[in-house]
Amino acid sequence: INSEYDGTFRLFTGLSYNNLWGTGRAISSRVDINNHVYRIDRPTYKTTIGYLEPFILDNLTSGRVNFTSVETIKELPEEGSKIATFNQSNRIDLSLQRDFTKDFKFIWTVWSLDSIKTFKVNTKPESSVDEVVTIGPTLEFDNRDNPFSPTKGVYARLSYDYSSPNLGSSKDVEFYRVTSGVSFYLPLNKSRDFIWANNIQGGYVENLSDRTGSGIPEGYYFRLGGRSTIRGFDAGDDDESLVPEYEYDPNPGPLINNNPYITTQSHFYLFKSEF
Repeated sequence: INSEYDGTFRLFTGLSYNNLWGTGRAISSRVDINNHVYRIDRPTYKTTIGYLEPFILDNLTSGRVNFTSVETIKELPEEGSKIATFNQSNRIDLSLQRDFTKDFKFIWTVWSLDSIKTFKVNTKPESSVDEVVTIGPTLEFDNRDNPFSPTKGVYARLSYDYSSPNLGSSKDVEFYRVTSGVSFYLPLNKSRDFIWANNIQGGYVENLSDRTGSGIPEGYYFRLGGRSTIRGFDAGDDDESLVPEYEYDPNPGPLINNNPYITTQSHFYLFKSEF
């Protein structure tokens, strides 16, 4: 139970099996449901189903298939109204992973299709759909002692995504995006009850299309706020004077779904240190 949107109940459950028929193949699933009881008469959700094939080409390369369906709030209803705007994303990811060492791996997104739908509820049906196909590499280093509650070690990730109509994206969607981040954890006593955690993140995204009305879909904006970036600010905080929800062109021309969109480039950087 948390205070997001004046009151939210969250429930999640998951199930996985990591050694199907004794072959090392794995299947996993997870469901998250958020019920925003006061502001919106509609729950939001995230469901994920994944399959791991451990041996492709050789015993150091594995393949993964993930399907994710997410519905999130894009715009809250005004006071006394129940009309809200939602985003729905249905995404399938096909990737290959090569383990160079125990801690260092290379991941190649062979093909990722994200169908993003924006729609309104409790009013006349109105929706729009963007198809976003991306490919690209990711480098990952992880020598933390525990991925869920680390007390020492380093986690670093660098990724590059490219999207184009030639790959299957909508005709107005062509961009590239680079993101990176490093987290490192230092125990301050032998029992590791006190940990000094530091995180550095940055990213850059650029629209490559010269078509009129083209732009980068909202699901690929950068956002600051929430536990993973800046504590104390809601990830969905609508007060842009505190922490901007996303950066965009100040003069974007025609609006998409009555919202600004990125027509040129956007970037972010963040340093966080906490005990």
